[in-house]
This record gives sequence, structure tokens and C-alpha cells, in this order.
Amino acid sequence: PFSYLKWYAVNQCLITEAFPPSLSSNRLEQHSLATRSRAFQTSAFRPNISYSFSSKAAASQTESHLFAQPKIKSPHKLINQNSHSFSMSTEKRIVSISDSYDGGNIEYIGSETKDDGCLFIKLKIRPDPFTELEQKSHLQYFSFRALVPLSSTLPSPRKITYQIINAGQASYAVAWPGSTVFTSNNINGGWKRLQNTCYDSDTGILHWTVDGTTLIGGNNYYAYFPPYTYERHLNLISKCCSAAHNDSIRCQVKSLGQTLDGKDMECITIGSGKSIAWIIHRQHPGETMAEFFAEGLLTRLLGLSYNGDELNDGSVDGLTKKALEMYTFHIVPNMCPDGGVRGHLRTNACGANLNREWASSEGYEAPTLERSPEVYHTLKAMDKTGVDVFVDVHGDEALPFNFIAG
Repeated sequence: PFSYLKWYAVNQCLITEAFPPSLSSNRLEQHSLATRSRAFQTSAFRPNISYSFSSKAAASQTESHLFAQPKIKSPHKLINQNSHSFSMSTEKRIVSISDSYDGGNIEYIGSETKDDGCLFIKLKIRPDPFTELEQKSHLQYFSFRALVPLSSTLPSPRKITYQIINAGQASYAVAWPGSTVFTSNNINGGWKRLQNTCYDSDTGILHWTVDGTTLIGGNNYYAYFPPYTYERHLNLISKCCSAAHNDSIRCQVKSLGQTLDGKDMECITIGSGKSIAWIIHRQHPGETMAEFFAEGLLTRLLGLSYNGDELNDGSVDGLTKKALEMYTFHIVPNMCPDGGVRGHLRTNACGANLNREWASSEGYEAPTLERSPEVYHTLKAMDKTGVDVFVDVHGDEALPFNFIAG
């Protein structure tokens, strides 16, 4: 469909323009093909659509040849031509599964309605791009929306069981037992844990069940951990910029450089102390809790409002005031915005695990502008300021809190 392929073309254009002039043609071609493969997997090319060309052949065609019309194989599986969502339907029931939003990650595999009216939906987590250094594709983070129409003509299934059938292949599968999936009918808040989440270690399937007759509005999001969207990130940066205009706050917001997808690497500098502290967050994009940590830290250091978009007068508590007199803080709230938007667990746009890109190893140069500009630009800035304290804020698949390394 045209809307899908335009989405792919725009993203490829942005990625291509973001590369520095020194990028080799071979590296660019590899990234281009990887991007096309991602487009085939995530949006335009789904398993229940038959095209007049194969994905392998399509990768070698010019973009003008990609705008082919699909042939729908089965009337019982429908694709929305204006989005990336998928609909599984029977004569009486329809559920639409979509990951086509900021940070979404899921792949629909199939569905089955039992005689008792219960619906089982099989899903897979999409893996990150292949990581050159670690020689693997990470996966664990997921986020998707399920739209269940609530009407007299399309009654909801009595119960809906979601099954993630490749959970056993996750990067840290031992974390699944005892974990709980999050759900909300609003991506921006109201997240709750589903206590009936269950992991079957024998089959490697993570599953949970919801009552289809009591879904609020029929619109529900499910996620490994509540998403921290790029829109929310930009709103946080806007608040910091507004605080920089307050004469009572010594604050500066600047870009350290840009990512492969062309996003700015924002750094907020606060304080007047002699000791230099660098605090970075969310090197692993699927660890969204790390940026929630950053939001709380910046809110306290800058005296921002805890709710709404209004700013406080910039006043801070006594302990924060003392810290700002002792330290000059350089805070990077999101080290991997590309991976966050793409729904990755641990890698950036081209598959680099930024937590492994801070130093070269035998036969592997790091960081580089081609593969890990996020770390490259941050290290350059750290070299200029010097570093007395370094804190790297992460989340964890099993721990119910943030942890730091430094």
C-alpha cells in the first residue's frame, strides 16, 4: 500500500541523510538493505498478503517498482490500508492488533476462536537488528494496541488470551517468571499490572487473559513496561528550555550531536559547582524506566512542576540547592532515541548496543560515527568538560526499580 511504502521511503531518506560524508558505500548499502528488510517485516509486507514479487526480489528493485498492489489471500484476515494495524476477524468478532506507533513492537502470528467464544491471539516480539559485536539479535521489550469494537453487531469475545510465543527466546528469559504485563487504555498514563500474567517455561510462551466484555472503550495497550514516548521526551526538553530562561536557575540545553535517524542528543547542564558530574539514561531503549528516572531527576534539580505543563518559580529544596553548588551536572535523558521510537530492546537504529560502544576491542573499533554516533558525541563532550562523577542509569528485566552504574 502506498502509505506504507511512503513511510518506508521517508525513513530511509532520513537515515541516509543522517550519515556523515565519510560513510562508505558498502556500509550505506548494508544499512539500506537492513532498513528495507525492516520495512518489509513491520509494515507493508505481512504474511497474509500476496504480492506479485518476493521480498528478496523487491530489495533489489528501485523504489518505483515497490508500489505494487497486494492480493488479499483470505477474506477472514483484513489489513487496514491506511495504517499498519492488523485485523483478525470471524463472522461475529473482530480484534485489531497494531504496533504502528512510537515505540510499538509486536508481530501478529494468528488467532483462534474456541467453541466457548474465547479468542486466543498468537504474537511474537520483533527482534532488534543484528548486533555486530555480540553476534545476536536482542528481544524482550514489546508494546502494542488491541482494538476490540464494542457494538451490538460486533460483540466482543467473552475472553481474550494473548500469547507471546517467542518469549522463551528473549535476551533475559529468566526474568519472565513472576513478571506482569502492563496495560492501559491510554498510552500516556493509567498503566496497571495484569496479575494473571503467566510464563510457561516448557513452551516458552508468555500469556495473559482479559475479559472481552468489560474492556473500557475496547481500546487497550499492552507493554513490557509503560512506554516513554518521544513526544513526552520532547515535552521534557521544552520544560528544561523554559527553565533556562529563569534567571534564578543556571541551566543550559544543547545538542551534543545527532543520531543515525537525525534526532538531537540533548544535554541539560545545571549547577555551578567545581565537580563535574555526567548522568546518562536509557542506553538500552527498552528500559523506558530509565527516562522516567531522568524526568524525576530534572524535575527536582530545576524545580519543575510535577504535574501539567506549568513551571514552578524554580525554587528547589535545600539538599538540591547544596548539590547544585557542589556540582555542575551534565544530564542526557535519552541516549538512544532512535531505538526507543523503533521499539528496540537494546540497540540503536543500525543494531549497535550502545552500552558496548564506549571503547574499542580487538578487531572492533568503537565508538564510530557510522555505527554509534550517540556515544561518539557524548564522549567528545565529556573529554572537553572532564569527569569527576559518571552515572549510567538503567532499568532491569527482573528488578522492580532502577539501577545505576558509575
